[in-house]
Amino acid sequence: MAYTPEVRTEAFELYLLGNSPAAIAKELRRRHPGADTPSAGTLERWAYVPDASGKTWSERRYDAERAAQEAVTTDFVAAKQKHLAGLLKLQGRLEARALDAAASAEQGNMSQEIYAYVNVTKATAKMLDVDLAEQARVKDAVDCLMEAIRRVVPKFDAAYGVKVRAEFERLVAAKAPNP
Repeated sequence: MAYTPEVRTEAFELYLLGNSPAAIAKELRRRHPGADTPSAGTLERWAYVPDASGKTWSERRYDAERAAQEAVTTDFVAAKQKHLAGLLKLQGRLEARALDAAASAEQGNMSQEIYAYVNVTKATAKMLDVDLAEQARVKDAVDCLMEAIRRVVPKFDAAYGVKVRAEFERLVAAKAPNP
């Protein structure tokens, strides 16, 4: 039986939310009482037959999840950069004011400004340490992957170890967001 493009789209959207074909069929029956809705078997065929772009539902879901993750990462990096730029600007202002106060020997507000400067410097250092921690995490991931391959593939190190590690690190660096 032919189903409308709307029903197919609705079924795919339910699939994107992580529903199984059986759960999608049940939900479509609930949403459209009395209408002819696809069975779980039909939905399963739809999920495994490539569409016009040559992708199955699983591949399309993976692409959507990856795009969403990239968007979140991009937004996070942009917000972090904006915050860090603000901290660095504030640090520069506070540093200039502290040096001016020291030069003119004002004692009243100088200690407060130096205290503020120290706090902003600490916050900036923490922001920068996040980058170092991420780099260490990526290096640890590479090390774990290489160790797993060594354990599974006999004589891996002798034949491919250095080449695979270099290529993997190159790919990770290429995909890493540029701060």
